[in-house]
Parts: sequence; structure tokens; C-alpha cells
Amino acid sequence: MSKPKVSIVRCDDYNAPDLYEKVCEAASAVLNADALIKHGTKVLLKPNLLFGTPPERAVTTHPQIVRAVGEFVKDRGGELWIGDSSGYGSCARNMRLSGIEQVAKELGAKIIPFTEPVDSGHADLKYARNFRIEKAVLEADVLINLPKLKTHGLTYFTGAAKNLFGCLPGLQKGKTHVRLPDRENFSAMLVELNRIIKPQLSIMDAVVGMEGSGPGSGDPRKVGLILAGVNTFAVDVVACEIIGLPPHDVPNIRMAAEQKLGPESLNDISILGEKIEDIRIPDFKLREPADGLKRLKHFFMKVAGKVLRTIIFEVPDLKTKKCNKCFRCAEVCPIEAVRKSARGPVFDYKSCIRCYCCQEMCPEGAIKLKRKLIF
Repeated sequence: MSKPKVSIVRCDDYNAPDLYEKVCEAASAVLNADALIKHGTKVLLKPNLLFGTPPERAVTTHPQIVRAVGEFVKDRGGELWIGDSSGYGSCARNMRLSGIEQVAKELGAKIIPFTEPVDSGHADLKYARNFRIEKAVLEADVLINLPKLKTHGLTYFTGAAKNLFGCLPGLQKGKTHVRLPDRENFSAMLVELNRIIKPQLSIMDAVVGMEGSGPGSGDPRKVGLILAGVNTFAVDVVACEIIGLPPHDVPNIRMAAEQKLGPESLNDISILGEKIEDIRIPDFKLREPADGLKRLKHFFMKVAGKVLRTIIFEVPDLKTKKCNKCFRCAEVCPIEAVRKSARGPVFDYKSCIRCYCCQEMCPEGAIKLKRKLIF
């Protein structure tokens, strides 16, 4: 079996005059775009639209990346669709705030809020068996995945594979967190989801990524790259290597490798363009608790992990000086474990399922994760 290809192209600025050429270079290195997209081909772009923020916050896929990929599609005669199901707020509002709506209008693209779930027809799967996928995802001739390089509280890293979780419309995402609160089970679900949904191409926005408390309240960090590949897990392996996160410390990447759905290491990937050793970022701030956990051996976690998880949890911790008391955290909590008070949100740790949706969606970065003994 041939190695999956991942291209790495330098791009230091979203306003670079040759951004379109760089996107074309990245995409054309890993597939024959002219054979994939022809006149009338229905092409759906799926950006990361977690919630509505200006693009400089690095929460969402940058609109200029969406523009360049959209032009890439239009120049080949494709019919352009752009859609997502946000973690918080309406898709229409979030597209407007992120700048993607304006780009879509200028490109003549059809904006599709993901609101029409249909049965995926995969009764053989364990964790994603009952998923209902957005209709447009299944009807599109070509799906182009546009993830953003970011850290993540639950999965440690969010990239190409995790971005497909947004293909579940409505309340399914919250219900899935309730059903699969454990990090390992949630990651197993992501692997199965990538069996159901297979983008023809993933182009990762790594011009500016997010470090620290991602995916919604971390710090923007210039990475200066565009990554592209067909295999979602291969793209993520390369991205993790660049930011100094061992890929096997990301559960869904490890599981995909075990199931032969993704590469085990860089040795299993055909890397085109820049050399990894020339672009590594040694001081990229990973999600804080992961730094300690990643040094534990997998065999130790298998033996002791279940015992430790019964008394030691990573739980949301409020930084009151940053909190603006918007109570978005209470709105997004799938089990109502966040109570409103005059001083701000109050967390019920015994009820908390540790999905970290509150931390993920906090617009002010006022919720961090800390380890706590809970009996």
C-alpha cells in the first residue's frame, strides 16, 4: 500500500498576494484536482466554525483560506457550497462574525447551515452507529475539509479528523458528549466518524494556529504553514509533529493507527514540500495538563488509568477576573452541571462528565482545566 501524501507549504500571511497559488500548490501536490473537480461538481467546504469570533482570534478557519479554496473550486467549474454546524450559536451568525459569510457572497457560494440530519446507515459501528449526518455532506460530490490547527481540552489536538464532528447537526454533539464522556471512548467515536465521512481533501489552516487553552480560548500562534492531504489522520500526524505533540499521545490518532486507518509515524507518510526539521516549533504551548500526561507510558495508563480516573479528574476552573458572566458555559453544558450565580458560574464537579464544552466555548478564556481529587 502506498504511503499517504501530506504537503507542507510556507505561508506567513493571510493577505499574501500569492495565497491562492500556495493553496493550489498544497492541494495539487496530493491529488489531481482537475480530475476531481469538473464543471458542475458539487463541492462542499467544511471549515472549523466553532463559534462566531473575528478571524484574528484564530478560533475559526480564516476567511481568506476559505476564499482561496473557494476560488480553487470555482476555477475548475465546481458548484461551491460552504457549511458547518457550530458548537455554539447559529451558523449564519457565526459565518457573519468570522468573515466567512462575506467571502461566500463574493464567491457566489451557497451557504448551508447544517440542519438536515439523515441516517448514516452504518449499523456495524459501535460508537457512531446511530449518528445522523448532515444531508449536504452526503449529497456533495466532493467534500473539502478545512480544519484549523488548535489545541483541545478533551482530545488534546483538533485538526482534520476532529473537524468532521461538526458534520453532526443540532443537539447530536452535546448528546454524544453525554453518551461518551470518557476521552478514550470519545476518541474511538471520532475514528468511526472518519470511517463514515471521508473527505476527498483536507486543507489545514496553520498560518496562525491556537496554542494553550484551545480550541476556543487559547492564544493565536503564528505557524506559517498550509498543510494538505487526503488521509485526515496523516494530516494530523504531521501537524502534531510540527508543534511538538507526539501523535500517539492524541488518542484518536493512536487508535486510527492501530486500526490501519492512519499512519503510525512520519515514516509512514510521504511528505512533500517543506522538511519537518526546518519548521518545528519547540515552544508551542500544548494544552497544559497534556504535558504531564504525555510522559506516561500507554501500558501504565491501561493498568492504572481506570483507578486514577475514579479519584483524579481534570475539571473546569473559573478565573473570575476574566469572566464577564455571559453564562455561555451554562447554556452549552449538556447535563446542566453549571449553575448561574451573582459571582459567576458554579460547577457541580460530581455531576460534571468532563466533556469540557464550557471551557471550549468560553469567549473570554475564563475557564481553565485543573486536576482535582473528587470522591
